[in-house]
Amino acid sequence: MKKYGIPILITVLMSCVVSCEKTTCNIQITDEGTLQKLIGRNIRTVKELTLSGTLNAEDFHIIRNANHLHFLDISNCDLQYLPDSALAHCDSLKEVILPKGLVNTGDFTFYKCIYNHRTTKTNQKYPSVNL
Repeated sequence: MKKYGIPILITVLMSCVVSCEKTTCNIQITDEGTLQKLIGRNIRTVKELTLSGTLNAEDFHIIRNANHLHFLDISNCDLQYLPDSALAHCDSLKEVILPKGLVNTGDFTFYKCIYNHRTTKTNQKYPSVNL
């Protein structure tokens, strides 16, 4: 290992906890904007993603790239606001669990996403979002 490899490895291990098994990932994020680094190639196959810690718009961009994501739990994230288009076009999502401290969402936060097979009497699909 190169000289600079050990301090970088120690820093990564101290700043997060990542557990990914097949299509399920549990990730604790302490530094905003690091989801890409932490999830790596698993973003292509993850179906269930549970996050805790702090997220920013860059992290939500990574979540939008998870084409097979069916379940997202951000209930343990320190968020009061979801950024604009945070989960836009996440059409494979079936369930999202939001933080209790969430106060507001940005524009187009759930645009074209999280519709499931349940419908109303007028056959209108509605989102499955748990607050």
